[in-house]
Amino acid sequence: MTSQIEQNEKQQRPTFLLVLCILTFINTGIAIISGVISILTGGPSEAEIQQNKVELAKSIDQMRQLKVEFGVELLQKMDLMLDAINSNFVFYSGVSVIVGMLGLFGALEMFRGKKMGFHFYIGYCFFFTLQIYLFTAPSSIPTIIVVYNVLVSALFIFMYSRNLHWLK
Repeated sequence: MTSQIEQNEKQQRPTFLLVLCILTFINTGIAIISGVISILTGGPSEAEIQQNKVELAKSIDQMRQLKVEFGVELLQKMDLMLDAINSNFVFYSGVSVIVGMLGLFGALEMFRGKKMGFHFYIGYCFFFTLQIYLFTAPSSIPTIIVVYNVLVSALFIFMYSRNLHWLK
């Protein structure tokens, strides 16, 4: 009788894994849908790009007036990064869709109880963090964005790893 109870517990998906998978499904689903929509619409118009540049320039001026040099540098790098993304918008969106599908596949496989999904998820985190380097010079990427992506990825990999005992 105890072996049957242990077997039922082993077969039941851990709640924590379910929550992580749902969060990943939502995140990657939004990324995939927005990427496909971006590909279909073709990206922002020149007028939208110019309007964003004007707003960014105002923000940079405000940061300078407040003597927040870190903010000035961050916004200047964001401007360079957005220029690179906008000039390769469809390609960037396509890569984002592919990377998002990798993450969705990894989470789906872990949801199904397969350990291989964990490895796909690690690949997703790696490519998600590095995809911007395909379009932008490393000196134009704000360090805080990379650090944030690495920390969030490491946190989710760690949380998923807590469920490896259940995955086959």
